[in-house]
Amino acid sequence: MRQVIMLWSEANPSTIEKNHLMSSGLVQNGMDVSVIMLCHKEEEHNLYTSIVGTRPPYHFDMGPVGALFRGNNRLTKLINNCKLAGLLFLKLFKTLYRHSDSTLIIPRETLEIAIPAIILSKIFRCRLIANIMEYAPSLPLYHKHIRNRIRWNLILTYSDAYIVISKFLMEIFQDRGKPIFYLPAIIDGTSLNEIKKLNDSSYAVELATIIEKDIPILLYTCDSVYGEILEFCLQALAMIKESKFVFYITGRYTDSEQNEWLEMIERLGLSNRIVFTGFIDQEDLLNLQIKSTALLIPLPNTIRHKARFPQKILKYICLKKPIISTNIGEIASLFEDNQTAFIDKSISIDGYAQKIKYTLSNPDMVHQVCENAYELVLTRFNHLLWGMRLKEFITRVRK
Repeated sequence: MRQVIMLWSEANPSTIEKNHLMSSGLVQNGMDVSVIMLCHKEEEHNLYTSIVGTRPPYHFDMGPVGALFRGNNRLTKLINNCKLAGLLFLKLFKTLYRHSDSTLIIPRETLEIAIPAIILSKIFRCRLIANIMEYAPSLPLYHKHIRNRIRWNLILTYSDAYIVISKFLMEIFQDRGKPIFYLPAIIDGTSLNEIKKLNDSSYAVELATIIEKDIPILLYTCDSVYGEILEFCLQALAMIKESKFVFYITGRYTDSEQNEWLEMIERLGLSNRIVFTGFIDQEDLLNLQIKSTALLIPLPNTIRHKARFPQKILKYICLKKPIISTNIGEIASLFEDNQTAFIDKSISIDGYAQKIKYTLSNPDMVHQVCENAYELVLTRFNHLLWGMRLKEFITRVRK
């Protein structure tokens, strides 16, 4: 009996990792889980394999072969997407025909998943749970394309329950009268010691830029879609140019985007302090994280960031490195300034600049904060614990 069928769509490292840990947590708590993925190509398959490995503990199917939005014009893209949705419908139909008592868990990102899942959940009378990791109406593209609004409303209307990543989303959905499960960012509780050992060892891969040992490395690991966060970081760093640091920026940026950022960096007088690495593989990223001094991740005071949880901070914390953030959303709810993180409560560029300077100037406090944060992650974000709670939630929804 296949009790849970999870449908994936987004080829983002943090999302893949959380979906994998959700599935693994359920399996290790006694549930049978099947995963079907949509929206992929060879690059995405390689990314999945690099994060998850070749033998996940659940049944995994890459789904229909092809990538969404492929084509040179709107018509060919529409035809391609309809074809992929149709193939997914057939694959899911066959699976539910054999296991009609399954529960479906779907993402909020893809209409090509939502429509087949909603139709088949009605045909087979199985429960449909939406896994919501961001508040779609707060995203820049939500109001530009009608399909985004259709997708969001379909998922909210026809889902029997919701899994949400933040307490802010819980409050938004309370009035809908459907079961809600709060599932924050999670981490593999069985590998925490291995992650710590990496930080304690001499593990090293040569970086493209050689840095003097006594210069702190500040790290930023977001793609271009979070441009407002990078701009906030750069403006804050420009206010403390007298401090020693080099700022590494990783993530996906086009050449034109990178050139625009380099122009801003030059205007701010930070040209000799910034290194753009582009998108780097998991091994090089891990090496850079180990070599770094702190992770900069200031969340702006917007609905979008109040509703999300940056999954990547947990693995960084497990390397016993500090995060420097702002008092927004789940950061404000789950972490405490100078105890488990360094948090600017003013949520201002000047306040954040001073928080960075304070962190760089207090190595003894940084050490204690990192120890406290590691213990917090170990006890509060363990995927086995959350897998057990999610299993209980799914069981209640199925009744």
